[in-house]
Amino acid sequence: MKYFKHMFAWPGTLVAMALFSMLWLDVPGRIEGKFFPVIAKINISKTEAANLVSIRLWGDYVILREGCSFQRTEWIFTGTSNNHSVPVVYEDGTKDLTKGWHEFGPWLLMLTRQQFRNNTIGEAVHTCPWRPWSTRTVFYPT
Repeated sequence: MKYFKHMFAWPGTLVAMALFSMLWLDVPGRIEGKFFPVIAKINISKTEAANLVSIRLWGDYVILREGCSFQRTEWIFTGTSNNHSVPVVYEDGTKDLTKGWHEFGPWLLMLTRQQFRNNTIGEAVHTCPWRPWSTRTVFYPT
C-alpha cells in the first residue's frame, strides 16, 4: 500500500505544479482573449507627441462581451533583449462600458512615436464573471 501512495504522489504534484504555472502565466486568459475577445476592431486614430519621450493616443474599439470589468491596459516595449512594461496614464479616467462601439483617449504613454509604432504590444485586461483568471486581449498591433 505504501508503494501506491508514493507512486501517485509525484504525478499529483506535477499536475498541481502545471495547473499553478498555467494560472500564474495567465495561459487560460490569453487563450480566452485570442478566441473569445472582450474587445475588437481597435483603431488608434490619432497620436501626438506630449513631449520628447511621451505620446498621447486616441482611438475607438468595440466591446463584444458585456459583463466583463476593465482592469487595465498593458503596454510592452519589445525593443531590447528584455521586454519592459510601459506606464500608461488614462487622462480621461477609466470606465466600465456596455457592449458596442466606444472611443478612448487621451492615453499618455512614456514612449516616442517611433518606439510606439515599431516596438510595442498593447493588451487589454478584463475580469469576466465565473473565471479565476484575467482575460487578456492583444489589441496592438492589429
